[in-house]
Formats: sequence, structure tokens, C-alpha cells
Amino acid sequence: YKGTLIEALMEQKIDDPFDLIKSGLNITFIPSAILPMEQDQSINEASSLFESWFTNEDPTMIQFCMSLLMQLVLYERPFDQEDKDPYQLAKGICRLVYDAMQKSDEWPGFVKKQGLERIEDIELSIEKRGENND
Repeated sequence: YKGTLIEALMEQKIDDPFDLIKSGLNITFIPSAILPMEQDQSINEASSLFESWFTNEDPTMIQFCMSLLMQLVLYERPFDQEDKDPYQLAKGICRLVYDAMQKSDEWPGFVKKQGLERIEDIELSIEKRGENND
């Protein structure tokens, strides 16, 4: 809910500073200064990767991946994704979608087919278990 609220403040171009506690840290941010999703290069590149990987094979996978990517963005607000490698981000999102669709056995084949073996696996904030998910 915090991410959705922050997005609404961003859309209204609010210039007042806000404070929030995230993972035990007190964060002060100005909504109008946060990079919108559509201008975030890592998000745009990850989206393009989903399209190139799934358009011909399974177009519904694009929707699942994009939905999860948007969830991640909202969860991590007020931070953006610009410092993240789009390949790592896209690979992590796809892995979660494969797991959720109970296709984990197909995951290694996908990684090999797309040449992602050398792309480091990262744990995404939305999959961390046992922590207080703000």
C-alpha cells in the first residue's frame, strides 16, 4: 500500500518531503523527485527482455512477468530500479513466474535457451521470506 500511495504522490508532483520507515530505516523522500516507472531504464529494458523472450512462445508470460515487475517496483518505492542490471532483474522475475506456475523443471532449459547462464541470480525483495515485509 505504501508503494501505491507513493506513486499517487508522484503523479500529483508533490514537492513536500515525506518520512517513512522501511526495513527499520527512516527514509525521507520527495515524491516529485522519484523517477517514474516509464522513465526507469532498467524497468524498460527488463520489459523489452520479457517481450523478446516470450512474444512468440507464450505471450501470457509477458503479462505475468510485467505484473510481478510492477509489484516489485511498488514494494521498493520510494527507491527506483535504475541501479539494477535489467538482465538480473528480468531473470529473477521470470524465475519467480516459473516457480509460481509450477514450471520449475522447465527453468534450466529456459535459462540455457536465452543464454542467461552467466547472468547472476539475485534474490528479489518481494521473495524474501520470514522478514517484516513493509
